[in-house]
Amino acid sequence: MNAISHDVSKPAIAPGSEGSKLAALNAWVAQVAALTQPDAIVWCDGSDAENAALIKQMQADGTLGQAQRADPSGQLAAPLASR
Repeated sequence: MNAISHDVSKPAIAPGSEGSKLAALNAWVAQVAALTQPDAIVWCDGSDAENAALIKQMQADGTLGQAQRADPSGQLAAPLASR
């Protein structure tokens, strides 16, 4: 989800993020963007490719790590990668 370079008066829309088919939703997003001045606007489509890209990005920046698993006794075990 890399934002494209843009005019600072208008937030970037990430490549592949065309917005909604609903004009009222697009207008509302534009209003909120005008108030909040985001660096970028990203429209999520819920695809498997989008999910994989988000997971990869979050693992790379450290915001998502491997979950700990509980052993049969209910105790948390070390993540599988460290075993």
